Amino acid sequence: MPLIHPVFLPKHSQASFDELRNDPPNRICFATVHVNALKENTGQFSERAPYKFSVPFRQGVVQEFFLGTRVPLRESQYGYWAPLSSDQAQEVRNWMESQGTRVYLKDLFDCSIALGERSVDNKETELGHLFTAAKYNGDEAAMLELARRVVESLSSMKSLSELACISCPPPRPDKDFDLPTHIARIVAKKKGVPFVQLGQWHGQKGQLKGVPAHQKWAELERVGFEVGLEVKKAKGLVLLLDDIYQSGTTLNYLRSRLTAQGVARVASISMVKAARDTDNQ
Repeated sequence: MPLIHPVFLPKHSQASFDELRNDPPNRICFATVHVNALKENTGQFSERAPYKFSVPFRQGVVQEFFLGTRVPLRESQYGYWAPLSSDQAQEVRNWMESQGTRVYLKDLFDCSIALGERSVDNKETELGHLFTAAKYNGDEAAMLELARRVVESLSSMKSLSELACISCPPPRPDKDFDLPTHIARIVAKKKGVPFVQLGQWHGQKGQLKGVPAHQKWAELERVGFEVGLEVKKAKGLVLLLDDIYQSGTTLNYLRSRLTAQGVARVASISMVKAARDTDNQ
């Protein structure tokens, strides 16, 4: 039996995913695009609150920000923000620096992040080099370093502190080696939580590289997915680990299937975020 009856959970569907993804920005990174999230407050209350912090969406980042700073963010027509004293601003500045290259993603997960961006200004990052070495060159040292960084990120994020299990999208049956599965097993062992099989595709999924982006979710629906029993019985946060996050369609389709089976709390970590937010277009 599922932990929570699906009727009490949000409606996670292609429509809800598309609504989020078609309303940019879809990423927050305090090392790059949101380096100026903390700035001087020029509003009418600037004497009492000389600084302000703002982010464009709540998914993942608002809870993690509050747990790390104890500063609640207010909703506005532009996103979420808070006026800050000088002391609060310093605490927020320290929190931003602690995020490193982490990328918060706007999607259906409780919290969805990538360790960093694969490339910046059309140049592959140091993390991108590691990813390429691990995925395409089979570099074991690079794999171990990626696993170490996932563990480090999990250990530093208060919103991801109570893991029930770790899983990943199931690979194609004909795939000789699957990087997410390999690293997820290492991470699960280091974190002392079980690695569990997420489930299985009903039909032959194959590669989706040739499927246009707007048809990808429908193709996944056509194939269908059965959530595994161990995941249905999980009592706590289920973490999905993947290698690269581009549009996020496959991950979020799987999130919708978990929701439909009553799995309430699900987060995701990807090793890198692709430069684009769309694929196959």
